[in-house]
Amino acid sequence: SGRETWSRRLELVVPYRPKRQITVDPRFFAELKSHPVPSDLGAVRNLARFHGPFAIDLYVWLPYRLRRVTVPTNVPWVELERQFGADFATTKNFRAAFMTALKAIFPYYPQCRVEPYHGGLTLWPSHSVILDRDVEK
Repeated sequence: SGRETWSRRLELVVPYRPKRQITVDPRFFAELKSHPVPSDLGAVRNLARFHGPFAIDLYVWLPYRLRRVTVPTNVPWVELERQFGADFATTKNFRAAFMTALKAIFPYYPQCRVEPYHGGLTLWPSHSVILDRDVEK
């Protein structure tokens, strides 16, 4: 389809923080290897350039999470903040940054079905960013 994808390999170089690295739990790494979620690297580059790491985190996390949702699922802000919000002084600041990043990813992930509510975010079953039929095997 002409898009560069990150699918079967677990390598992604994004120029926004070259001296940092992450450590992933071995069980989570095995899960990623056995159930990869394809991503559009052009979208990742644009998000890195114009919106920063938080938008990339959501862009990669949401397809992974939404493809496993079978019924509408509420995720409280406190859980989202625990997962993503290490750099925020208050939940209010986290929520504002989360919503800004979420709005930034919608053009790159139009099939994303989420809905904020007072206590958090409702996740609805959604297709991946790149449909499985579009992934080069």
